[in-house]
Amino acid sequence: MSLPAPIGAGTLLAAWERGLAEGPVGRPLALLETALGEPPGRLASLPLGERDRRLAALRRRVLGGSADAETRCPACGERLEFALDLDVLETAPGPPPPGGRFAATAGEWRVAFRLPNTADLLAAGTLRDEAGAGRAVVERCVLEARDEGDREVAAADLPSPVLEALAERMAEADPRLDEVLELDCPGCGHRWGEAFDLGTYFWSELSSWAARLLDDVHVIASGYGWSEEAILALAPTRRRYYLERLLG
Repeated sequence: MSLPAPIGAGTLLAAWERGLAEGPVGRPLALLETALGEPPGRLASLPLGERDRRLAALRRRVLGGSADAETRCPACGERLEFALDLDVLETAPGPPPPGGRFAATAGEWRVAFRLPNTADLLAAGTLRDEAGAGRAVVERCVLEARDEGDREVAAADLPSPVLEALAERMAEADPRLDEVLELDCPGCGHRWGEAFDLGTYFWSELSSWAARLLDDVHVIASGYGWSEEAILALAPTRRRYYLERLLG
């Protein structure tokens, strides 16, 4: 089996630059589309778990499969540093049913649904109310709903208990929808779950990398008069060699 081709610094920088024009929801797609050469909009219909699986694979290619993270204990405030195994996020969920159609029940209510995708999040992002946005995402995923009398019901008319059961069923069907890290505080022994968003984490890493790279390009271009394109084409080891010579 052939290995994927390495992604050049110029391509990653272009992905980061495109992501600057996007909000938090659109950035994962911007990174994937630009870095992997995917047509714009093609990935917006991917279930969020599959999108994040691809994002984890991209992160592995450019930065490796392990990562360092930190947070603070909500009980005592102690700062915690821990390692993340992002390889786990590359594990795909079970194969979807034919047509990507899932079923949920709440009492005698029956709902057919699909998994949420980035297009759903972007559409719901125009709502300022967080609870309303969450409901809008769930409603967009309803394919068909029937009540106790087997009457068809519009998604907007589903009662809250049915929507809550539907959201729980979605999380079961796609475990990557709500990624939670189980953490223990070594100081006070408190245990809690903390939400983890791969898109936000990867974007933060890539932004730091891009800032360092552009600083390096500036120094090398100032010292040798080379173009940005020529500097980015250098292998990282050679780029570091020239930078060290300039900095003494």
